[in-house]
Amino acid sequence: MNFSVVIPTYNRPEPLKKCIESLQALHYDPTEVEILVVDDGGRFPLEQILEEFPGPIAVRFFKQANAGPGAARNTGVGKASGRFIVFVDDDCIATPTLLSDYGTGFAQTPEALLGGRVLTDSRQNLCCQSSQMVIDMVHSFFNKNPEQARFFSSNNFAVPREMFLAIGGFMARTFRLASEDREFCDRWKHQGHGLRSLAGAAIFHEPNLSLYRYTRMYFRYGRGAFVYQRVRSQRGSGTLQEDSGFHVQLVRLMRRFLRRYTLSQKVRIVALLGIWQLANAAGFFYELALDKLQPAQRSTEDAAEVMHHQVAH
Repeated sequence: MNFSVVIPTYNRPEPLKKCIESLQALHYDPTEVEILVVDDGGRFPLEQILEEFPGPIAVRFFKQANAGPGAARNTGVGKASGRFIVFVDDDCIATPTLLSDYGTGFAQTPEALLGGRVLTDSRQNLCCQSSQMVIDMVHSFFNKNPEQARFFSSNNFAVPREMFLAIGGFMARTFRLASEDREFCDRWKHQGHGLRSLAGAAIFHEPNLSLYRYTRMYFRYGRGAFVYQRVRSQRGSGTLQEDSGFHVQLVRLMRRFLRRYTLSQKVRIVALLGIWQLANAAGFFYELALDKLQPAQRSTEDAAEVMHHQVAH
């Protein structure tokens, strides 16, 4: 089998259904694909939804106690049969050429981590549009050279299964809240493997974001960012100062991506981007405060998981 598509899910049955429907419509040989859904301890029964998809692509379902999306993805990869793993989130819609684009990419670079495009529907609310703009700016900065990319969000990237297992998968315990994808991409690169950005392999991200959910999400991302920088420092793969260039260029990036909006939309999106920065900073310093209160315990736990993921499995 060529591809295993792994979907972590938690209490989002309707978006999950739309996600699987889009995958069933892929322009790819269905005998070379499987879909693995991992329920991360959600309260909604999903068996009935999955029974609605008898084919053409086989759907396999697994349930685990709540441990976060990174752990759910690790579970899915452990059960997968495909040579390559494609990670897609349950609130995403795959474009029909997703796997054929990844197949072309792996034919050219079979040992790379490949990342596709993340898009959003223009009809989504401004919180979603603002979140999409953040993704666009981050990918634009860190993946300026598509052949030497540095980061892809885990709602749309693909990796050879055996190489994923060899470096230990996602650091699920340390990164239960967020940033497990940032850490994985950094570790992948640190261990000498390549990352490559594809012009195709697109998905549409359709999050259900209110202002509260938007703010809470970026507070969580800020917490994850602090842990990410701490882990990078422990293994010597990078520093916070190296990533500061993104914030130096933030105004230029904002101007570039704001061109697509009307004046009234620009005003509101800039306000939302301000909330993004404030929530991110609040989460970062909240995690810093926790770190100061429990330095020995956190250092020991992180060091143990960092060491575990530095050895080949």
